[in-house]
Formats: sequence, C-alpha cells, structure tokens
Amino acid sequence: MRGAIRDTLILAKLTQMEESVLLVKKHLPESFEEFLDMGLMKDGIYKRIEYAIENTTSAQS
Repeated sequence: MRGAIRDTLILAKLTQMEESVLLVKKHLPESFEEFLDMGLMKDGIYKRIEYAIENTTSAQS
C-alpha cells in the first residue's frame, strides 16, 4: 500500500485505538479491588486493551 491509502489506514487504526483506550478509561473503576470484583466486565476491558494493542501493531506493518 502506498501514499494516501496507507495514511488513511494508519489514521483509522489510530482512531480505533484511541476510542478503545478512552472507553476503557471511562469504565475503569477507582480501585484495584473494584476492578477485581467486576467479573465479566473485567474481560471486556482486557479485550478492548488487546484490540488497541493489535491496532498499534497492525498500523506499523
């Protein structure tokens, strides 16, 4: 991929990464103990962080 198409792809990946991180930040509890008690919601946070990391590595390739 070259030029504008690659730039657009990278920008889209960065936008998705930012959205994921902001969503996690919005729903992150105040304390670690509260985080441990979140149950399934905790898994959603892990998945969003994983998605953000994947977008980072995808944008670099």
